Amino acid sequence: LRASLERLGATILGERKPKGS
Repeated sequence: LRASLERLGATILGERKPKGS
């Protein structure tokens, strides 16, 4: 579940910031 949240957050952050990871 945590991996899912991390991936989801990374996706949202990726959309907001140019940083993918």
